[in-house]
Amino acid sequence: MKHSKQFKFNKSTSHKKAIVRLDVARESRSLSLQESQLHKSLKVRVLGLASLLRTIARQRSRLMFLDEGDANTKFFHLMACHRKRRNFIRSLHVHGNVIVSDEGMADDLYQYYDQVLGTIFVRSQRFDLGIIGLPSVDLSSLEVHFTEAEIWAVISEMPNDKSPGLDGFTGLFYKTA
Repeated sequence: MKHSKQFKFNKSTSHKKAIVRLDVARESRSLSLQESQLHKSLKVRVLGLASLLRTIARQRSRLMFLDEGDANTKFFHLMACHRKRRNFIRSLHVHGNVIVSDEGMADDLYQYYDQVLGTIFVRSQRFDLGIIGLPSVDLSSLEVHFTEAEIWAVISEMPNDKSPGLDGFTGLFYKTA
């Protein structure tokens, strides 16, 4: 297996060298039809090999994550710690002050969002959709609660063996519950 990887790498490297030579030749003269076709086909091959190598690397990383990521392994804990470090807020800059304590940051964030979300925002400009001439639609039926008959009609149309939804239950569960 190592030999085939080496072969692909060497082949890609030789293609790249040929492309560079053709690029240098293009700067001093115009390429013949055969040379330009060779240049184009070599570029396509090199891009294809690069894409293939990226795909292989991505698949290998996915396999490693599936093999070791879900188990309670050192790899899993390293990934979890890395996410925690990346998502951790070390400090906040508020009105020229740097806040580093957790309680201080929590208080300042609460005050900021309480101030932003607790005030009524008045727009300076408004759109009058009546001027456009769009027909008005009565949407009061959207506020009506679902009836039990409507709910049972939807449940009876659900397939029994389809994969579960966000709640984790299949159609068969709802039909038998």
